[in-house]
Amino acid sequence: NVITNNKRIYNFLIEHDYDKKSYISANKILDKIPDDLKHYFFRGLVDGDGCFYHYKPEKGSILRQFALTSTYEQDWTYFECLLDKLEVKYKIKRTITKKSSSSVIRITNKNGIRILGDYLYQNFEKDLIGLTRKYNKFKIIIK
Repeated sequence: NVITNNKRIYNFLIEHDYDKKSYISANKILDKIPDDLKHYFFRGLVDGDGCFYHYKPEKGSILRQFALTSTYEQDWTYFECLLDKLEVKYKIKRTITKKSSSSVIRITNKNGIRILGDYLYQNFEKDLIGLTRKYNKFKIIIK
């Protein structure tokens, strides 16, 4: 959460639909961010709602995936555009149960996870912006 009393920042965020972020595409706010800084936006998104998953059962193959979860109604257009630009295969699944509803965008192939992670974590070891535990999990997956 962010709290501000700065009217200018508040108005900017409202004008760019930040108050509706869990339902509509983030393209409007992304259009204001220079291309060379967009990976920070996506890194923050992944820190908040993403997961790098790695599991090695005693027998069987290693399970690895990247997942980004949001509301059932989430418009994933902005993230799909990124993945399409990076040429990463993904799937979107929407789920409704009696207790909750959600949607998730998922990458299950190692190469796709590597491509996305390399984009997200470019210069991470220099800038150290973001959650180190997620970066470390990404590094484990791509070994």
